[in-house]
Amino acid sequence: MFRTIFMSCILGFCFFFVPVNAEKKPFTVSDFEKIVIDPKLKKTISGFEFTSGPTNDHVFVRMSKLVSGNEPSGIYLLNLKTGERTFVGRGREPTASPDGSYLAYLDVNNDVVVVQFNDALQPHGTRHIKVGEETSEAIFVPGERRMEWSPDSTQLAFVYSTSTGRKTFHGDAAYSKGSVVRLFNASTGELKTLLNNPEKTIGEVSWSPDGKWLVLTTGLLAKSGLEESGVWLQLLDTRSGEVEYLTGKIGNQPGFTHGTISPDGETVAFFYGNIRSPAGAFETSWVPGLISLSRTDSEGRQSPRLATSNDFMAQALQPPTWATNPDVFNYICKNAALFSSFCETNVDTGVTRFLNMPRTEDISAYSYTASGDQLVWSSVDIFGVYRIRAANSDGGNMRTLYEYRTVEYEDYAMGQIEEFHWAAPGGPELKGFLVYPVDYVPGDSYPLIVDGHGGPWPGVSLTGAVTLSSALEWQMWANMGYAVLVADYRWSMASGSRVEYFRRNPRKALYDPAVDDVIAAVEKVVAGGIADESKLFFIGHSAGAAIANWMITRDHPFAAVVSKEGLHDYRTRNRQEWLEAIGTDYRREFELWRMNASEEDYEYWAEKSSTITYAERITTPILFFSAGRGFGGEDAVFIQYLVDAINQHGGNAKLIHFPDATHAISNPEHKQVVLRETIDWIQQNLPH
Repeated sequence: MFRTIFMSCILGFCFFFVPVNAEKKPFTVSDFEKIVIDPKLKKTISGFEFTSGPTNDHVFVRMSKLVSGNEPSGIYLLNLKTGERTFVGRGREPTASPDGSYLAYLDVNNDVVVVQFNDALQPHGTRHIKVGEETSEAIFVPGERRMEWSPDSTQLAFVYSTSTGRKTFHGDAAYSKGSVVRLFNASTGELKTLLNNPEKTIGEVSWSPDGKWLVLTTGLLAKSGLEESGVWLQLLDTRSGEVEYLTGKIGNQPGFTHGTISPDGETVAFFYGNIRSPAGAFETSWVPGLISLSRTDSEGRQSPRLATSNDFMAQALQPPTWATNPDVFNYICKNAALFSSFCETNVDTGVTRFLNMPRTEDISAYSYTASGDQLVWSSVDIFGVYRIRAANSDGGNMRTLYEYRTVEYEDYAMGQIEEFHWAAPGGPELKGFLVYPVDYVPGDSYPLIVDGHGGPWPGVSLTGAVTLSSALEWQMWANMGYAVLVADYRWSMASGSRVEYFRRNPRKALYDPAVDDVIAAVEKVVAGGIADESKLFFIGHSAGAAIANWMITRDHPFAAVVSKEGLHDYRTRNRQEWLEAIGTDYRREFELWRMNASEEDYEYWAEKSSTITYAERITTPILFFSAGRGFGGEDAVFIQYLVDAINQHGGNAKLIHFPDATHAISNPEHKQVVLRETIDWIQQNLPH
């Protein structure tokens, strides 16, 4: 039996709650630590992947980590009527043939496995394909559609990168080194190389309905800079291996473009960055675009058109999807909303609407069934419950097929959560969550934790800034007597995609508008009598940490701040090694655009936007966390410089560095240290 999260909306404000029970036990730090150290939650954002199944009542699902009991992680055949799951194999990125007779996936060695199924839905033969000359050379990037079956289900096209240059902080290739496209014939077992491109990275492939073409998403991030860098859509002839450009450069920064051909073969839907900087797109701000497969000039290149309003931001975790109707396509999106959902965009009119699905959960992955009349997806809610749901394509007959609970939250005391709105100074309306203390008494005021999400991901995240594990992090604070404000800022662009939200205001330093947004939210909470203005704390991760780092240089209301993996020093002389690690020339041009500066005045504005410039006046206690394989990898020594400078001038700063950690500091033991140190820091600086 699956329990329900109740939601009540009054005048546009929504309250989320569970039934009141005076016998409920407190949700303690120790209770939350059990979630923090749970290895199943190390990479929850990529915990599920779906593809159509051998019948209209089945799909294949990759369940990584979030499986119950002794079940292995891997790929399962899921019955949409009964919820029954049958284990297929260890692997990821499943893709089924259109007729459902074959399933391909990547195994733990990055080799391709092809499984044939009989009419009884039983495996009937398996082939293992070694994708590169050496397995170590084959590099597959999670989140990209690297394999797809031909429309007649006879051939599997797959693409892999052959090598990479130095790594960026998130582990992707800093410089492109080449890709190979191969075709595997499931009937004959023949494997042939269709394209070997030693220069560019091919991100995704998509078949045309007649099987004659593959649309390739091709990118190049060149060390020489922007002139050679870019992302293009190309057509690859599956018979001759010849390549032609479908578009000119549609951006300068390769990313999750995901070109996908419509069922009638007339249109390609894809994502592209709508921040049209000289340096291209910023990877978290994507909108859907469309392009016709008809030619418009002598070179066959076109300029894409925006498919929908800029207010609908695509969350490019997976490609746009066409079911059976070539007039509309679907994708995961946000529209000034707290939760991601399904959007459907009309090709001709650009009209976009939300599908009739729950709006109280974040959706991470989905797929249509083979006939296109059912939809299956994974989601997580504000109480840390992960689900697999299915419904008719119009939203009817919705049911829950699988549920993984990080904790039985209904057994614990939980603070009421409400949707919270506020006006950004001179900007848009922003949305977040306000979590009340468990024992909240109207008229009393409480200490307030402000949770600053990273990214800048479009809108707030259901993970918690301290551990990135679960929204139950907020309930831990609520049980300790704190209110929690989960804040957004215009820079995330969930409230709209205007370029000026991301660039430096000509009259201000880089992060001033984001800090203004957070302070405006806090002032509204304080004015409502909920928060004690002497007991305010800010915790930020990544982009939220960059806001924290700038916050302490200004007048602000916070008693103490925690900064986890955020940039703080934009001066070239102190970032040279870091810039070289991710492509100096490319990054330099992007920095110039973002700083809204010329070569002549960049250093002036970089100095004015760097925390260390103001070290002598920083009095706010601040705790820094940095990762050796994250932003702090090349920058840790400069964080220490900042800590020393603050302390030398009478401030209170501390740095905890994890040499082997990645940007998210996702190792469970590391997360536990971050949690305990953060709690200690807040309590040490709590005014009495």
